[in-house]
Amino acid sequence: MSGRGAHDVRNPGMEAAYRASRPYRSAISALTGALTFGIHPSLVGIRALTHALGRPQDAYACVQVTGTNGKSSVTRMTAAILHAHGLRAGAYTSPHMDFYEERIEIDGEPISPAQLATAVTLATDASATAQDAGYTDPITEFELLTAGALALFRAEGVDVAVLEVGMGGRWDATSVVSPSVSVITGVAVDHAEHLGTTREAIAEDKAFIIKPASAPILGPGTVGIEDIFLRRAGEFDGHVRAVRPEGESSPVAEELTTRYAIRSVPD
Repeated sequence: MSGRGAHDVRNPGMEAAYRASRPYRSAISALTGALTFGIHPSLVGIRALTHALGRPQDAYACVQVTGTNGKSSVTRMTAAILHAHGLRAGAYTSPHMDFYEERIEIDGEPISPAQLATAVTLATDASATAQDAGYTDPITEFELLTAGALALFRAEGVDVAVLEVGMGGRWDATSVVSPSVSVITGVAVDHAEHLGTTREAIAEDKAFIIKPASAPILGPGTVGIEDIFLRRAGEFDGHVRAVRPEGESSPVAEELTTRYAIRSVPD
């Protein structure tokens, strides 16, 4: 199933050549074609895909990361820390700079073009299965790529997948998972046409990544709207942690608060 073994050395020339191959071009065509379907605020599509794939997200633990800023950095750093502790860690982020495979990493390395083609093929096959089973709505680009990433993580035997939310939280395709840890880096007004025009409304949407048995972590950008996340966590008896600067009040007990201080900044 894998296009690159865990100990293979990256070969940029071979990867560039593979991008001209039919499987890779077909995968990219499927993704870019699905771009025309835009954004669908629903989990029905991604659930249909993952059901057809045999629920790959149940094969490993998940960390889900949402927030207005810092999501990609937190996702990659969390995956790096997990890998440093001996776990096989996947990371899923967006958008990409040059190639789609940049969005999916395993143990700190972007997947190969061959792995990207494998992931998308799995997702497009699942889409056909879902349609045969009666699902008729268009599958979006983000749904295809998310389903493909989840399936590839299972095929590659990851222990933990760290998933960056694309937008919001309630209806994002990554919310098909039941995360062990739910991270909210912070909330500002973004994607107002989809999420709401106030921090409070957007926080309500992002709070949906807090689910039963998940450990919520409130980043420093949640100051002023902590009650929204605490209320959501309280529905599931979730034990909330917070990250706050030294000297700033915390919404949780001190033993559940991680403190930091900025000692210097670059010129």
